[in-house]
Amino acid sequence: MAVQPAIFVVDDDARTREFVRVLLEFAGLGNIRTYEESHRFLDEASLRDGDVVLLELRLPRFDGLAVQRELNRRGDRSRSS
Repeated sequence: MAVQPAIFVVDDDARTREFVRVLLEFAGLGNIRTYEESHRFLDEASLRDGDVVLLELRLPRFDGLAVQRELNRRGDRSRSS
């Protein structure tokens, strides 16, 4: 049985995170993981082929572009475009 791809939602606004999670679930998508802080996402998330990352552009500490640069540096180019 194939593992369902994960959808990672990274946004510091709790209402936005919850809205996006509910919207994705309503669309029939599962395996949704949310993060308030970009550095926590980078520390904890383990990305696989097919995973999707939805990043807020304006995040404290590491903004969305910095997170994408870090994913690229780690070799996760196929998942951060």
